[in-house]
Amino acid sequence: MAFVAKKYASLLRTHPWTTQLITSGALMTTSDLICQNVIEKEKPYEPARTVRFFILGTCWVGPIIRKWYIFLDKRFPGHTKLEACKKVAVDQLVFAPPYLHGVLGFLSILEGKNWEATIARLREDGYKIVAAAWCYWPASQLFNFYFVPLPYRFLYSSTMAVCWNVYFSWRANTGTPDIMLFPE
Repeated sequence: MAFVAKKYASLLRTHPWTTQLITSGALMTTSDLICQNVIEKEKPYEPARTVRFFILGTCWVGPIIRKWYIFLDKRFPGHTKLEACKKVAVDQLVFAPPYLHGVLGFLSILEGKNWEATIARLREDGYKIVAAAWCYWPASQLFNFYFVPLPYRFLYSSTMAVCWNVYFSWRANTGTPDIMLFPE
């Protein structure tokens, strides 16, 4: 395990962009595999869906989150509890809503949906996904911004995102009503 950690740290120093994009794609792929094989095990496995999640992770999530963390650290450079709280507030209230709508929209495009279907999906599911994110991410991000050094924040949040992305994969790929979190 120590070898893997050292190798990852080395790759972060020498190839930060590539390392973080591949990390994002791999962990989003893992999330969809868990979702399809554990949560939705009665349904047949859809390899194309897993490929879409890999593309989503490497082409949308990875680049945006990487740049966002760098921006936040420059905008709020301190490492105090107050600075961490400011980062969480901006992350959750300013960044998360448009970002999550963008993730859902990009996924719709990857699925081949037209503009009208994409907009309808955003109207139907966008606010529910943001509300669910607000239940999951604030505490995780507070820990991330207060304790985790900038080079490792992406890895930490990507790892925490495995559980979140299992939910996101399920929510984005089923027409079923929400779990108890959002009764109709």
